[in-house]
Amino acid sequence: MGIGGKINRPRTELRKKLFKRRRELARGRRQKRRSVSVLSVSAPLWGKRRRKELKRRRGAAKRALEAAVIEEKKPEKETRTGNDGDVEMAEVAPE
Repeated sequence: MGIGGKINRPRTELRKKLFKRRRELARGRRQKRRSVSVLSVSAPLWGKRRRKELKRRRGAAKRALEAAVIEEKKPEKETRTGNDGDVEMAEVAPE
């Protein structure tokens, strides 16, 4: 047997972080490579068509979010009670 075996040696923090980073990057690459399919065609898209489809979906989601925000901010109109909205001025008695 050799001196300084590595079998039961605990991992250092740096190695733990490096392995974690590698795992996360690999996961991100896998998610990126997942095919995007159009509902009408239901075939996987690649390259330019895939990028365009993703861009279109992001834009649609963004517009829907903006519409929801605008809808929330829209003030409710006050409803008036009365006939024409004409109001008679009350006379003030001089003191």
